[in-house]
Amino acid sequence: MDKGRADALVSFCRQGVRKTGPTTFAWEARDYVSDSDLRVLLVSNAPAFLGDR
Repeated sequence: MDKGRADALVSFCRQGVRKTGPTTFAWEARDYVSDSDLRVLLVSNAPAFLGDR
């Protein structure tokens, strides 16, 4: 996951997420079977954050 900006906030609904860079995070699993949707919350006060990428 790349949150795009260092000043943005990100929240995950998973244990074991690790920060891999100033804006990047990773979560890994083996033989994983999802029991629910992955939920990610991104928050930023920068107007450009809402634009298309």
